[in-house]
Amino acid sequence: RITSALRNLQTGREFKVPKKVSRKRSSRDVTEVPPQKKSLSDDWLQTFAPKKAEDLAVHANKIQEVAKWLEISEENFSKKPNPILLLTGPAGCGKTATVVALAAEKDYNLVEWVTPIDTFRQYRDADEEGIEVEESKSEKFREFLFQASRFKSLFRKSNKRLLVVEDFPNFLLRDPQAFSSILDTWQISGRCPLIFIVTETKSKQLNISFNLFPDSLRSEYKISHISFNPISLTLMKKALQRITSALKEEPYSQVYKQPVQEVVDSVISSAMGDIRNAILNLQFVSQKDAILTIDIERVEGQKKGKGKTSAKLKTVGRDETITLMHALGRVFNPK
Repeated sequence: RITSALRNLQTGREFKVPKKVSRKRSSRDVTEVPPQKKSLSDDWLQTFAPKKAEDLAVHANKIQEVAKWLEISEENFSKKPNPILLLTGPAGCGKTATVVALAAEKDYNLVEWVTPIDTFRQYRDADEEGIEVEESKSEKFREFLFQASRFKSLFRKSNKRLLVVEDFPNFLLRDPQAFSSILDTWQISGRCPLIFIVTETKSKQLNISFNLFPDSLRSEYKISHISFNPISLTLMKKALQRITSALKEEPYSQVYKQPVQEVVDSVISSAMGDIRNAILNLQFVSQKDAILTIDIERVEGQKKGKGKTSAKLKTVGRDETITLMHALGRVFNPK
C-alpha cells in the first residue's frame, strides 16, 4: 500500500485514505471485574484490635484515668514540666491497646519508639582510609524524643502528638543514670506528652519499672503512674464474644469455625488474665482442622453432692511464670 501511494504522488493521481471502520463495543468486549473481597489477615491481634474505648477489655476506671491524664496534659500544654505517664501491669492487660484507642478518639498522632538495629557510618581520614563508627543508640533515642515532639507529620492534619516508649533500649538498662540525663533534656525541649509502657515481672532484676522508675525519679520528674490489673473473666468473655460473632461472616467463615462455648470458656481460664494469649489461642481453636483435647475436671463445692465442672484445653494455655527458686524446688522435690 505504501509503494502504490508513492506512485500516485509521483504521477499526480489522487488517492483516498481508507477510512477506519468503527465498530460499536458490545457487552462481550467489556471485561467484568469481580468485586474485591475483604483481605483475610492471619494476625488477629491487629484485625480485632479495639478501635474505640468501648471495645476495650479493660476496667472502666483505668480507661478514665488515662483519658483524664490526656485531658490534663492537653490543658497544661504550655506549662512545665512536660507531662510524663508510666503505665505498668502484667502482659496482655491492655496497656498499649488503651493508649492507641484513646489517642485515636482524641485525634492524637501516635509516635512510637522502635529500637533500631546496629548501624555504622563510614568516614575517610586524610590517608583515604575508611573508618567505620557505630552510631550511638543513646543519641538516636535523644533525637527521637526531640524531633518527634517538635516536628509534625505531613500526612496528618492534627498537630497533637503523643510519644510512646515501650521497647526500651538496652543502654538504659545498663546505665540508669543516662536515663535520668535524657529526662533532664526532655523537661526542657519536649513539646508533647510522653508515655512509658512497662510490663511487670516477678524478678526485680528484669523489672524495668523497679530499675528505671524508682520512687525518687518519679517524684523528681513528676511522673504520673497508673497500674493495670489482669483482665477479669467477665471483660475477657465479652471481648472474645465480639470476635466469635465475627467468625460467622465472610471471609472468616471460609477458614474458621465458631467454637462452642465450652471451648471458649477453657481458653479464658487458660489465659490467666492475658487477653493477648486468649486471642491467639482462640484463633488456634477456631481453625476448621484444629484437633482439640479437652480435659474435664470436677471442682467439688463446700456442700456435699454439689460441685461444678470446668473444662481445660490440653493443647492451649499460657506458660506459668514462676521464680527461679520455685522452679528449682519443683526439680529437686517433684510431686
